[in-house]
Amino acid sequence: MNVRIRYSKTGRAKYISHLDMLRTFQRAFARAGVDLVHSEGFNPHPKLNLVLPLPTCCESLCEYLDAGVAAECPDLCHRLNAALPEGIRIERAAEPVMKAGSVRFASWSTLLRLDGASPQETAEYIAEVLSAPELPVVKKTKRGESVVDLKKYMTDLSVTTETSGVRIGVTLPTFEPSLTPRNILAALPDLPEYTEYCVRTEIYNEKMEHFC
Repeated sequence: MNVRIRYSKTGRAKYISHLDMLRTFQRAFARAGVDLVHSEGFNPHPKLNLVLPLPTCCESLCEYLDAGVAAECPDLCHRLNAALPEGIRIERAAEPVMKAGSVRFASWSTLLRLDGASPQETAEYIAEVLSAPELPVVKKTKRGESVVDLKKYMTDLSVTTETSGVRIGVTLPTFEPSLTPRNILAALPDLPEYTEYCVRTEIYNEKMEHFC
């Protein structure tokens, strides 16, 4: 049977790369005693698929893994949580509803923890820059570089102050173009020194329905 696993990736786990996450889950299934379905052919591999890549060093509350398991396992979440490293925690496992390729948008929350600068002044600077009618940034891809106008793609934008810094909330597309808060930070050249804490909070299909 096919199951779609929703999990969070926080703390030190944010340093695990996309490819290493697949290896991490493969080992966790083995330690949990859950048999995976393998592909056919000369080089069979377990049927595991991460629905949406997450940039390294970003946290997430809404990661999804599709897995083919050999038999029904009612306590799958409990067994996997006992086998996974710190920072990766399964929330639920169920049969997939939407196609894995239907994800089109993601909501993000990014905290800029400032090193001595005023949160209020920094927030005002960010809001002013992001209110411009156009916001061109250079986006690097495997095919080269292109200029993208962020203003066409940002929705649900918010800039708020906190005791330790400024928080930017935004919803961005995940496909053509694929954007993250780091693209927005690239459009803010005069930011004071900061430490970035970026969290993906939810993902959606093209109708802005919660992915499941």
